[in-house]
Amino acid sequence: MFSCSEEQLREPETRFPNDGDPALNEWIKENFTDPYNIQVVYAWKTAGSDLGVDLVPPKLGVIQPFLKIVMKVWGQPYVKTSPEGAIFLKKSTLREFRLFGKDHSFAAATADNGYRITMYGVDGFTPSTLGKYSKAMLIYFFHTVHHEYGHILNQMYNYDPEFIKISGPDYKADFNAYPRYQALSWGFVSNYAMSAPGEDFVEVLSIYVTSTIAEWNALLEEARAADERVRIETGEVRQGRDRIMRKQAAVDKYMRQIYEIDIDTLRYHVINAINEVVDGNIEIN
Repeated sequence: MFSCSEEQLREPETRFPNDGDPALNEWIKENFTDPYNIQVVYAWKTAGSDLGVDLVPPKLGVIQPFLKIVMKVWGQPYVKTSPEGAIFLKKSTLREFRLFGKDHSFAAATADNGYRITMYGVDGFTPSTLGKYSKAMLIYFFHTVHHEYGHILNQMYNYDPEFIKISGPDYKADFNAYPRYQALSWGFVSNYAMSAPGEDFVEVLSIYVTSTIAEWNALLEEARAADERVRIETGEVRQGRDRIMRKQAAVDKYMRQIYEIDIDTLRYHVINAINEVVDGNIEIN
């Protein structure tokens, strides 16, 4: 038997108060809320969070550098590409970024309700011992952020239903059960793209804008090889490379016609920003 004293029962220490750090809050207001109408939630709040996973708020010292990289690799490319500039982001329905330090899921980010993107694993987003950020980490993370923002764009204005006909009945609920070459041969840029037409559309967009020209062409060549492998193994002609090219053209048309965004220009700014961050420049410009 034992008892707890009042000292033992005191409130546990937190990384920072629930209303956050005043200096950081002012920086967020000047760099996110005032120019783009985007709130950033980083202090501990459970409302709107997934309580089914183990989450903690991010470390205070990581947040501002992380947000600079978010704006540099995600936001500024849209600002630089759109004829509307900063107004493009301000007009979109994205209204909130929610940040978590660690989690035990495999998601880098999720979007919900057409106005919020939640980002996980922010504590791991720190420079390496060489003082640089990992290019692979940046591409993985911002492929996911651009993917989720693609959903928000689609919720504002839906894509042409003709896009769905490109792969027709080949969407798979058990998409992870297939090897990558099978997905490519059916015309999907990733296994996850097979899960649903909406996921397919934003996977094409997000992989395209986070891939160099050489990397995208290598993916098309991989799809061509997958087509040939399936033809040899089964005799079936799937034309996966052609399907991917048709999907990329559909995404390009949608972004141009609906948002006046040239995805080649957008990609140029995204890749340039990633390279700058890798070189140690995280400043927003």
